[in-house]
Amino acid sequence: MAAPSEGFWQRRGALGLYELILTWWRHRISFLISVAITLAAMTLYYFTFFGERTTPIFNFIQRLEFDSLDTRFRYRPRSATPVDPRIVIVDIDQHSQEVLGKWPFSRTHFARLLDVLHDDGAKVVAFDVTFSKPDQSAAPIRALWAEMEARKKRGEPVDPALSTEVQKLAAQYDADKQFASAIQRFGAVVLGNFFLHTEADLRGLYDKTLDTYANQIAFYSFPSVRPLRPETGKQDRINLMQKFQPDNLLPKGAEANLELLTNALSEEASSTGFFNVYPDVDGVVRQANLIIPYGRSKDFSDWDIYASLDVQTVRSYFRLPNEQVVLEYGPVGAYQILFGPSARVRTDELGRVLINFHGPGYTYPHKSLADVVERKISPDVFSGKIVLVGATATGIGDLRTTPYGGLDYPGVEIHANVIDCILHQSFLYRGAKQTLADVLLILFFGIPLGIWMALVSPRWMWFGAFLIVPLVWRVPDRAPGSRRLFCISARLVAQLWRAGNYAEWQCASRLTLSSTVRRKGKAQSSLRVWTISQSGSDSPLVGESKSRRTKENRDHRYVQRHSRLYHHFRKARRSRSGALPQPISVGYDQPRLRALWHARQIHW
Repeated sequence: MAAPSEGFWQRRGALGLYELILTWWRHRISFLISVAITLAAMTLYYFTFFGERTTPIFNFIQRLEFDSLDTRFRYRPRSATPVDPRIVIVDIDQHSQEVLGKWPFSRTHFARLLDVLHDDGAKVVAFDVTFSKPDQSAAPIRALWAEMEARKKRGEPVDPALSTEVQKLAAQYDADKQFASAIQRFGAVVLGNFFLHTEADLRGLYDKTLDTYANQIAFYSFPSVRPLRPETGKQDRINLMQKFQPDNLLPKGAEANLELLTNALSEEASSTGFFNVYPDVDGVVRQANLIIPYGRSKDFSDWDIYASLDVQTVRSYFRLPNEQVVLEYGPVGAYQILFGPSARVRTDELGRVLINFHGPGYTYPHKSLADVVERKISPDVFSGKIVLVGATATGIGDLRTTPYGGLDYPGVEIHANVIDCILHQSFLYRGAKQTLADVLLILFFGIPLGIWMALVSPRWMWFGAFLIVPLVWRVPDRAPGSRRLFCISARLVAQLWRAGNYAEWQCASRLTLSSTVRRKGKAQSSLRVWTISQSGSDSPLVGESKSRRTKENRDHRYVQRHSRLYHHFRKARRSRSGALPQPISVGYDQPRLRALWHARQIHW
């Protein structure tokens, strides 16, 4: 096959588009590998995040997404998500135990807390605590009074004055009754309850007790539940409850507050809500359940749907009637929660939302319960605010693991983040726009990058790793779509691995080239390794055999495959200086080639 003429090469240019296409075509295997890996990434993405539920075999991909999301939370500046100043936390902390006594201390302190907050103008108070058992601080007085009443029934003599005095003391120190009276005086109070999911949670609880708790919370189910398709609403409701079963989110029981306290929630602005927090598979809390179905019957049609402490707190804050707080659901599950004209929250099919954390622990203002009870806090701190009451003291505190790491994040502050996100509608969503962005990123970081890696030299292939930086640095209040990070990383690893093999092959080619140039004991004409004929001189050189011409044509194709080597020789030919670039990009014998060039023993 004749070598191309000089004019033909000059018309195209050394680094023209045609040479790039030829170079890409010679490395088309790299492109095909990129296409295959990109399609594999799309397949993994589809079956992992678009199925009915995440399959266990792909959980490792989801964990990589979790790690990426956690990293973005940790490095995001605080100024990106300022906290809502309307939320304040009252801590049952170590200082409170030192001042008010060992936990559980008398509920008279909670009664005084509500009175102080009422005087300071707090708008709603929510308790991340359950008061399921009677207060025991006045138990000796109640026992004495009960004993005196029993003696009266048996006809034994009892001092009437002493009996009256003991009765007054029992009423005076009846902490539960005082707490219930304070709830009625305040009005907008949300008490917390929690659901039991495991056999360990149910151990020691009788069915009668569970039935009592179920009856107490039955009146405070989700205010309004509305199907998107009324004609199939009943079946869609049952399907919604069944969707909780695969993830072990169907409760087997519940623990509620004392009947005395529950009956004190007389106003429409007061209610109860569950404060269960369900971590992800790696034990980190990233999502919040806004609804949970529960019932004691085996028939799902008899079950109710209950709202979380966060939903009930926002409802009380806006003073919304029951008909304006609506859960909408359809054939695929829960759809959204409407808070009248004030807010609208989109959820997944199980009523979950991805929390947009506003910072590490103690980002929201915390005030000690003891300081509030003793009126050491300025009234302006609570005026018109949402007050969350929770425990953080050692031994009694509800501490969780969040994206910020460690087991030191107060559980009550997780509820503060959820309430903040409801008020500002700032949850992290994964919708059609985010999914489209993921798919486009997989495609445009897959196939074009594969073409680029097929064209550049191996030392520049590592530059592709820097393309991961924008994905990791994306702020999490945008689409949390870095699940594609694994897909892109896998393709990069494959390309870089192949680049290493290519570099080793190129080194071997250089050794072969050098040995070819430096052969000794041969005629000087044998040093004409690369032969490119003059324009119009496509015939074989005089005195050269057919086999030798075949070998020179093969060497000519070798120069074509190495575009940089070919470019160096063309540059030297155009300049007529015979100077070769320093350093030489491949290992050929530079002085000998210069001598051959001046001797015109390398033909162009």
